[in-house]
Amino acid sequence: MSKAVTRHTPDGRHWQVLLHHNPEAVLLPDPAHDLLTDALAHELPPGGCAVPRGY
Repeated sequence: MSKAVTRHTPDGRHWQVLLHHNPEAVLLPDPAHDLLTDALAHELPPGGCAVPRGY
């Protein structure tokens, strides 16, 4: 199961958080810069998470 949640800050910013609970990697629909790793993310590994910029 993968899950996407949006978190909002009091100043109006929002962050999309991607959580992946499956034992297999999953491809992202569009590669995005992951703010957690400061790298381009193409997939979420098993048990992985990402906060993509611009999602």
